[in-house]
Amino acid sequence: RLRHRRGLVPALSGEPPHDRCGLHAHGLQPQGHILSRTTKRCVGHCVSQAHAQRTDLRREHLGFHQATDRGVETDDAQGQGDQYESHERAAHGLQRHQQRYGKDRAQRTKQQHRVTPADAVGNDPERNLENRLGVRLCERGRKGFHISEQGQVIYDAILRLFTSIENFRGIVGSTRGQLVGDLHFGVVDAVATNSSIHMDRVISSFSNSAPEVTLYIDISSPQLLHQGLLEERYHVVLTPMLRKHVSVTYNYMFSERQLLYCGKDNTLFHLQDDRILGEEIVNSQYAGRSYLLESKPPSAIDFPQRTAVAHMESTALLILSGKYIGYLPDHFAQRWVDNGLMRAICAETYTFEDLFYLGYRVQETNRAAHRFIECAELINSN
Repeated sequence: RLRHRRGLVPALSGEPPHDRCGLHAHGLQPQGHILSRTTKRCVGHCVSQAHAQRTDLRREHLGFHQATDRGVETDDAQGQGDQYESHERAAHGLQRHQQRYGKDRAQRTKQQHRVTPADAVGNDPERNLENRLGVRLCERGRKGFHISEQGQVIYDAILRLFTSIENFRGIVGSTRGQLVGDLHFGVVDAVATNSSIHMDRVISSFSNSAPEVTLYIDISSPQLLHQGLLEERYHVVLTPMLRKHVSVTYNYMFSERQLLYCGKDNTLFHLQDDRILGEEIVNSQYAGRSYLLESKPPSAIDFPQRTAVAHMESTALLILSGKYIGYLPDHFAQRWVDNGLMRAICAETYTFEDLFYLGYRVQETNRAAHRFIECAELINSN
């Protein structure tokens, strides 16, 4: 028996064996328009199977009638249509994948072959500079990146070169009767509220006398300001000077009163000064200053160093938290005292004076720096 999608087809009988071997597809050629192209393919497939089994079949022996043929035609056409749509979707999907893959591959290839400015001179600008100078400027690799000993020498020479260029500009400007170039001024924080120096008036006077000079102001800690002055990163600094250097000139400007403060959430805030014991103050958490750690503690009190900061703003934040006590300039803390957020503790006992100096190098050649110093000293003397 041959199996058809609509059921079993009875095997043919009564035909001579030699006819079974001579079966060809033209013997099953459809008559008229009953079978469609889809049915032809189905019948042709059956014929191919029958031919492979050397079975003698004829169309009239298949038992198909017109009604049955129409049903087979409809079912097969629908199945072939679904299969065709599935193949079409797969073909479109494959085409889109190929297009997308082609675009991605082209994009990667374009990026790989893109020429950058670094490619024009080499992939490693640092190595190219080292080859030109003939020294190794920095160490780089798995252990990290750090400047070499020879690189530090070159770096210091470059800084001196820039300074010389700036001095040259100043000399040229002075020969024309004007001050030009840059002035780098370093100062500690919490100076704007200090009426002893009037930095606003100093800057105003300097700008009027040297309008062509670009003034750069940097706020930093006293240690970094002093170090930057020695390294020629600053022309002039205004800061407390704890350790003086022979290559720096120090002009005294003013003194600043420092008081010991606590926040409103601290246990000492609501106590009268005469009821506060020295032991309670010593055992309090203290907001110390990083540049005073190696010096004698203020007011000769050996506070336990729980934390250390370099700026007055940081000290104020610790005091306002209610967990720390610390020293602040009285003019800087006054706004929080007026708002009831902090108060001074035993102001007559726990206080000291911070001395401020205007520092500049002995061999300073920047004419704008000397003009700035003149303005500061003139206003401070008045």
